[in-house]
Amino acid sequence: MLHFRGGRGAISRDAYPDMEDFFADVATCYQDEIRALGETGCTYLQLDDTNLAYLCDPRMREGARQRGDDPDELPRRYARLSPQCGFSSTDHGNQVTQPDQEAKMRHFVATAREVWGEA
Repeated sequence: MLHFRGGRGAISRDAYPDMEDFFADVATCYQDEIRALGETGCTYLQLDDTNLAYLCDPRMREGARQRGDDPDELPRRYARLSPQCGFSSTDHGNQVTQPDQEAKMRHFVATAREVWGEA
């Protein structure tokens, strides 16, 4: 949501000459907020990014290209830590191998431990 609608043009080039620094700072903000919510007793948190659905629309995909983004890479960048992405149940199923599922869950658990520590 912070990036998709405006693309690179919405992010200050002075503050973020390298977009990887922007995404790293966004990740840190999310980590800090989620940690603080956990410390106050939050046990369930759901984050929805409705912009991902826009990438199904050819016009929105073209808009992303015109802003200099790769519409095939954006979902991977945005959803790297979403435990649901890639595991959703659909009528046609998902072609996710067992090793891929295990690797994603290991990554998710390791990140959760990094953010919240051991239970």
